[in-house]
Amino acid sequence: MYQLIYISEKTQNFELEDIPRILYSARLNNDLLNVTGILLDLSEHFIQVLEGNQKDVESTFTKISGDSRHCNIRCIYKQPTINQEFGNWSMGFSPDLNQDVLQDAIHIANMFAQKQHLSDIQIDSLRLLLKSLNPEPEIL
Repeated sequence: MYQLIYISEKTQNFELEDIPRILYSARLNNDLLNVTGILLDLSEHFIQVLEGNQKDVESTFTKISGDSRHCNIRCIYKQPTINQEFGNWSMGFSPDLNQDVLQDAIHIANMFAQKQHLSDIQIDSLRLLLKSLNPEPEIL
């Protein structure tokens, strides 16, 4: 298992109507590759976690990096992991999350997204923040 987190800035090419297309494509492709993750749509930035097989995650990230709707793409974390932290989603999306928790997360994530370089402590904090957004699986 492998996890990659990146931050990017939205370009002028980005339009609000792009979000459903991005999510549809991400969910379709991620299901095929067994890649999971979450996408935070911030006011001027994206923060995304991708996890799965390293080759598939790196390939997905390369494809995403070529998208003209964002720029200044900074991979801030990539490491092997023991578990899929976002296994509940082929691609979770910020509006699908608990809005009370999300507002705090977006405020913090926006502060991190504006930095060009993050310290290890900031990266660990961001990882914990993103992980806290993952819903618990429903118990039936």
